[in-house]
Amino acid sequence: MPVKLKPWIAIRADGDHVIGTGHVMRCLALAEVAIQRGFSCRLLCRSIDPYMAERAVAIGVNILQLSAPPEPPSSLYEHSGWLSVSEVTDAQQCTEALMPFIAQFDAPRFIVVDHYALGAPWHIQLRTMAPVLAIDELNDRPIAPDWLVDQTVGKPNDAYGHLTPDYTHCLLGGDYALLRPEFAKVAEKIGRCRSDIPNVLKILVTMGGVDEMNISAQVLEWLGLLKGQLHMDVTVVASATSAHLRSLQQSSRRTCYPSQLIVNADNMAELMAEHHIAIGAAGTTAWERCALGLPSLNVELAANQQAISSWLVTMGVSINLGPVAMLSQAALCNALLDIVHEPVRYQQMVAAAFELVDGYGTGRVLDTVLT
Repeated sequence: MPVKLKPWIAIRADGDHVIGTGHVMRCLALAEVAIQRGFSCRLLCRSIDPYMAERAVAIGVNILQLSAPPEPPSSLYEHSGWLSVSEVTDAQQCTEALMPFIAQFDAPRFIVVDHYALGAPWHIQLRTMAPVLAIDELNDRPIAPDWLVDQTVGKPNDAYGHLTPDYTHCLLGGDYALLRPEFAKVAEKIGRCRSDIPNVLKILVTMGGVDEMNISAQVLEWLGLLKGQLHMDVTVVASATSAHLRSLQQSSRRTCYPSQLIVNADNMAELMAEHHIAIGAAGTTAWERCALGLPSLNVELAANQQAISSWLVTMGVSINLGPVAMLSQAALCNALLDIVHEPVRYQQMVAAAFELVDGYGTGRVLDTVLT
């Protein structure tokens, strides 16, 4: 007879130098709010960034490491290579990993999955244990969860119609952005507004948890070319596991303007509130910047960020610097100068960002799933 303890949630996500950390990050945002509501959470993963693992443990998430002998790579989906095993094997392993907890504590209230290499077969098998909540934005493969969260602003309501069964409930757009509670709190603290840019422009550079191509260092170098045109103070946020951390530290010390490097920042909301403009990846942190009304110059570090970046431009909250392979010093510097010299446009971007994401999306998702 299962022991009746607090309700619990199972989560399946990975995060490393190939996958990035955004998938685990938004799952942890959901877990944090769920834990505050009395749930316990268990994260099943094959790979996880050490800092993300520390954060998971710090908020009370239990980590279950999945392992199996590597299998020949699958080509079923575009991102199947993210798994070292087949989708079927992954589903079987997750089922086996969860069974002891189900026997002891009863079934989880629901299972969260955030993985581009997992689709309908995985969802269908895990639904035999509990309802499934999928987090995705690619609409590039058949999926079959009970709920789908796609926080991409402007995603058409019928984007998944041909890929999901009739029972799937789609939660689309910025109202469902999965952010940690601190972002809504800080947004309220600053009154959901920003002053005009002062004489010294504070720039926040945040290229996600991996920055495999060391774009942050390149940005620091190019910003130096604006000496004499802008007075600026630059903060770069990086992960301790970055392969380029030492190089980035050297680049930060060599700048001809005030700069600082923060490793494993645990106060991103406050940092975003303190800065006037961000230069960053168009991934998960793009929604965080919107919640703090922070105008951005976005860089597409991965193909899946193209749609996000384009929509953010359409909504008037950012400027798209394009794919990382085409990033140029001229595009970066000209875009930055344009915003600084157009205070009306700057305030329009601020207002549009606040309007797009209010920071309460995580709670809305939980409310929907638990109703």
